[in-house]
Amino acid sequence: MSLRYSLGLATRFPMIGELYFGGMNASTGVLNVSNPGLKPESIIANDLTITKSFAWNTVARLSFYQNDVDDAIWKQSNLLLATPTTTYQNVEKVRTRGVELGLDVRDLLTQGLNLNASVAWAEPKILRNTTYPLSKGNNFPSVPTRRAKLGLDYAPSERWFVGLSADYASRPYSSLENNDRRCSGNTGYGGIDEYLIFNTRAGYKITPQLSASLGVDNLTDEIYFESHPYQRRTFFCNLKYVFSED
Repeated sequence: MSLRYSLGLATRFPMIGELYFGGMNASTGVLNVSNPGLKPESIIANDLTITKSFAWNTVARLSFYQNDVDDAIWKQSNLLLATPTTTYQNVEKVRTRGVELGLDVRDLLTQGLNLNASVAWAEPKILRNTTYPLSKGNNFPSVPTRRAKLGLDYAPSERWFVGLSADYASRPYSSLENNDRRCSGNTGYGGIDEYLIFNTRAGYKITPQLSASLGVDNLTDEIYFESHPYQRRTFFCNLKYVFSED
């Protein structure tokens, strides 16, 4: 069993559009208000991971994490005014706590069949927001509270491989008020949907240096949004050549 602790520090400075973009949106009638006093966003990220190996080529991983964000940058709206407005503002304190459980199994049932899976829970809470005090205790937008991944890949020989993966994310809130989600169907532009998508891959090593692969992303052609429409069913192929060091 192994134990690992990680600490990360990061700062994100406001983009030009977040600082100075303003004007009336003719299509929506919403007034975009610039905010040149927007502060940088800073984060302290903590991660504690426990890893343990078991029989049957199995490795389990349990991670606990906490991200503390100061002055998180978020686009806040007030649609109740005579002229609805929207502007980028700072949310003083946001804390996200979560846990993730992962599992990797090699040579599952047969040689060359591998499985990897993970499931994660997160709690993104607004601790302080003087611009909109009623949002205190709400979930910070755009962070799914549940995620899961499952992957299977099979290499029957040194030349062939095939793989199938699934990705799931719950629908998060899109507003600080937390009053916008859980409707049926797609949220549309600006919203974030719950989704379950499948991807597949296959590849063949033609020579030690030359390999080819093809695959399909979003196999079932799901329609969902992550602020913008995410890609529909997409086919791709790849040809790769590695030059010999000799």
